[in-house]
Amino acid sequence: MITFINNPFDCLLEGFQNLYPQFHSKNIVVQLNPEITNEVGEPVVGRTTFSDDDKNLILIDISSDLPIEGMTEILSHELAHVVLDHNGDRPQHEQHDADFDLVMDTLHDAYSKVMSAKFNVHYSDFLNNAPIDPAQNVLFPELLNTGTNIPLVTQLLEDAENATY
Repeated sequence: MITFINNPFDCLLEGFQNLYPQFHSKNIVVQLNPEITNEVGEPVVGRTTFSDDDKNLILIDISSDLPIEGMTEILSHELAHVVLDHNGDRPQHEQHDADFDLVMDTLHDAYSKVMSAKFNVHYSDFLNNAPIDPAQNVLFPELLNTGTNIPLVTQLLEDAENATY
């Protein structure tokens, strides 16, 4: 058996699914892609595409040229677009507003909770690439970076606090 013990994508997706069970019925496909462009052909590091034919199909492209912590952050960013624009009809000028920041904070908090529950590690620790001791399933104590978690300041964050992980 092969086990990928600290896969950040699995932890982020677990946090997302715990927070937003209404998306369980959606077919959200995530793929790594070395050549992503926006609507006008400019290179980008992530993109969410909502199907015109099937409202339950959502494609998320993440640049394969990024380091893994960058891929995780971009996946979180694109999942925030899914939450706020799951029908594909939110105007472009409204896509990176205070609501977007709130969802991003909520996803970071959920990710941190999953990582903490599994490995006694927080979001900022993973971004600092602290290694995990598989025998103990915790960070090496001497390398533990005690980052601050995002505070629970809104209803969305309260929902994250009460989600089951």
